[in-house]
Amino acid sequence: MKIVPEQKKFTKNTLTLAVIAVCSGISCLSMAQNNAKEDGVIEEVTVTGFRSSLVNSLNIKKEKVGMVDSITAEDIGDFPDNNLAESMGRISGVVITRANGQGKNISVRGLSSDFTRTRLNGMEAQAATYNTTSRSFDFNLFASELFSRLDVTKTSEAKLEEGSLGATVDMYTARPFDYKGNKFIVGAKLGRNENADELDPRLTGLASIQNDEGTLGAAVSIAYSDFYTATNSANTGRWEANTGAGNNKWKNAASLPADINNAFHPRFPRYYNNKAEFNNLGITTALQWRPTDSTLLTLDVLHSTQDQDEVAPALTPISLSRTGTGGRVQTTVNPDPNTYTFDAKTNALLRAQLSGVDIRSEGVERHIEDEFNQYSLSLKQDIFDNFKLNLMAGRSESESRGIQTLAILEAFNQDFSYDYTKGGQSSPTFTYGFDLTNPANWIISESRLNNKTTTYSFDNFAADLDWEINDTFSVSTGASRKVFEFDYFDLNKNVNFWDDSLQGSKLASSVVSAGCPVTVAGLKTVGQDMGSLYQDWAGQVYFNADWPAFAKSIGFPQSNNNTTDSCYKLDHGASGRRNVQETDSGVYAQLNLRTEIGSMQFLGNVGVRKADTEVESTGDIGVEATTVKKEYSDTLPSINAGLWLTDEIIVRASWAEVMSRPSLGNLTPGGTVDGFNRTYTAGNPGLDPYRAKATDISTEWYFTEEGLLSIAYFEKDIESFPARIDVTVPWTALGLPNSLLSSTPATPSDMFQYKSLQNGVGGKLDGWELQYQAPFQFGPQWLQDSGVIVNYTSISSRVNNGTEAAPVWGRLVDQADESYNLTLWYENDAGFDARIAYSHTGDSPTLAISRFNVSSGPRAGILHGEDLRDATDFVDAKIGYKFNDSLSVSFEILNITDETVRTSMGSDGYNLEDTSDQSGRQFYLGLQYKFL
Repeated sequence: MKIVPEQKKFTKNTLTLAVIAVCSGISCLSMAQNNAKEDGVIEEVTVTGFRSSLVNSLNIKKEKVGMVDSITAEDIGDFPDNNLAESMGRISGVVITRANGQGKNISVRGLSSDFTRTRLNGMEAQAATYNTTSRSFDFNLFASELFSRLDVTKTSEAKLEEGSLGATVDMYTARPFDYKGNKFIVGAKLGRNENADELDPRLTGLASIQNDEGTLGAAVSIAYSDFYTATNSANTGRWEANTGAGNNKWKNAASLPADINNAFHPRFPRYYNNKAEFNNLGITTALQWRPTDSTLLTLDVLHSTQDQDEVAPALTPISLSRTGTGGRVQTTVNPDPNTYTFDAKTNALLRAQLSGVDIRSEGVERHIEDEFNQYSLSLKQDIFDNFKLNLMAGRSESESRGIQTLAILEAFNQDFSYDYTKGGQSSPTFTYGFDLTNPANWIISESRLNNKTTTYSFDNFAADLDWEINDTFSVSTGASRKVFEFDYFDLNKNVNFWDDSLQGSKLASSVVSAGCPVTVAGLKTVGQDMGSLYQDWAGQVYFNADWPAFAKSIGFPQSNNNTTDSCYKLDHGASGRRNVQETDSGVYAQLNLRTEIGSMQFLGNVGVRKADTEVESTGDIGVEATTVKKEYSDTLPSINAGLWLTDEIIVRASWAEVMSRPSLGNLTPGGTVDGFNRTYTAGNPGLDPYRAKATDISTEWYFTEEGLLSIAYFEKDIESFPARIDVTVPWTALGLPNSLLSSTPATPSDMFQYKSLQNGVGGKLDGWELQYQAPFQFGPQWLQDSGVIVNYTSISSRVNNGTEAAPVWGRLVDQADESYNLTLWYENDAGFDARIAYSHTGDSPTLAISRFNVSSGPRAGILHGEDLRDATDFVDAKIGYKFNDSLSVSFEILNITDETVRTSMGSDGYNLEDTSDQSGRQFYLGLQYKFL
């Protein structure tokens, strides 16, 4: 039976023992007692606000054949969370990743964001922000107030377009026929992040109108925000051991114990701040025309922009990462055992006094502009009473343009010490042997500029026919065509001014040959007018350069697109041009069944989808553009069944063959050279899609119209899973020009880690989910105005991250073994509401094969498990008061515990922390007014 939140009635049955067997606590016992009432007793309950949102979500879930979880707006223009990803993080099996303290991407049931399709108003779309080269959808580009509903579909059917191994996310904006009559709403919030210490305004508005006949309507929603973030971070740049060969050793290696020579040490231990201002504007427009009861035409337009200005200064002991003549081989470790700490358990040099260290003051500035536009037109036409046609056509475009500049000042051959033994790995102590605040102690060392544009375009067309043969059978069939293009364009220039072996005294030969407008004396002239003093979050004060003054002093051209200057000419490097053009064509046929088995209602479908994929990918190999074409085809059968044992208990089962296409950045030929980390990451246009057989089973008990207890089991037998293969080879074996290393500390004699994806042999993933939600039904009235939402997910995966000949079994990247959420809410008739939400995510691999695993040096061949993102716990809270039907206020606190997000290396007991990020608490005071 369908629940109407404002005025609903329901009948309760007795199922006491089943609930007690699954859950415990006074609320469950009370449910059992209430359910023991006589059949036929009618109760009337009215719910609004957050409670109404929960009821609507249960209605949607209950009526689906497959497994779907939904989130609906509490009211018009009032989504439960400020961020869409954070809302989805409350759904069982969904885990979010964060950037700048905001939810950005999601993984579903252990499968990362690359395996999740996202549709806006029924049309697949791709939203990208800076540095996105994958198929993942960046939810932080959109204000949550623009959306009225969000569905996460975890199972597959033939009617649902292919492309998801994890889930399909559907997001819906406001449309005029969603509401009765005309609606006008305005809202305002004022926020503050405690780290950024700036005020964050957030304004929203919605207008929905329709004519008296209800045949023509229009809706417009607008959301604007200006907010500041500041992430306090510690970073090691990776823990790495010297090889003891060539220049990759300490200067006094001969007089040091073997343990110290072979110990892991931080490559550039530092604190850094990442401060950013985001200016967001989102607009949705919907026009609907219903000339007859059998025709509905809808035009949806969605526009979103995000402008970001970011600074990320840092003090970096850069020579600890260098393996050239100007790096570690010039650095001396104080041999006095009282001045260093070696931890044999982790093979790590946790504390050391060093001399001959090159210290950098790095001034990073970024200006990023992200824009998303989507236009879609849909037609719903009843041709006959039992024959319906649905058409949809549209286009989405997403573009991210970013300029990053890096002004580097350096002080060569200084004393430096670090200590990770006192404050823990997230709070090390650093000591510098010179006055960091005096600009005269610094010289200009290096300049970098990166001009990057990433563009996605998506053309969609779909046609569906539904024929209701009789009350039992219906047939659905249709076709779709999607044309997807990914274009990546990167111009950059890195100039290292100094000769590696004669740092600070002789210009690099590349600078001299290019006729750069600099001199030794000029580079050593750093005055107060080139920058300012900067204090990082740990309290360290140092002189930091500003890019405009820095660029002027070295004659760097003002144009960010300069391709002619002899010294600072921008070029594409090794991977600056990439393009993928993909055409996906699909047809399907599906038989739907609605009947009764005895007195039990049964819904099901069986079908097959045929998907053809054509891919043309282009990328640079060395300096030459190469194009590769590939075609493949998939036949994807599926079957779904739902059996209503009673009006309250539903058993669902689903089986399907599913596929997900490879990440776009991995499809282009050629790759990226990272001379600082000695890696070459190459794409592979010959990758096959990810393919799997998916099985899902669930039991759901809707013991009241506001209550749910469910358990679900899911399994994916992964048959085709591209695996990342890493091998260590000499630079010369890669066949790339030495010029690609000219602005990095790497040399042609160095060993490089060659990373590439190869078609793998797959593996298996399985897990289960438990969900429970209900209002309390016992005790005083204030307790009965409260309720709880709980879910728990357990996942296990085992995939081959190596080759068939040399398998390396482990978890999927980004897969946490467990996650759970708890929300307590309160809402009364007097207009007061409150809730507090807790979310836990277990640790997950950032790399399935740890960067500690090397194929050369004294530790070659020793496996160290995964590199990890450590477990996190986030707590949010919100309180509100509704003065009347028009006016309401709210106060929110996000990340109450100021959680630190950490990554670490080596899961086999090493667990050396690599990064830690603390984004701070976020506060919002909100006001909303509805014009009645």
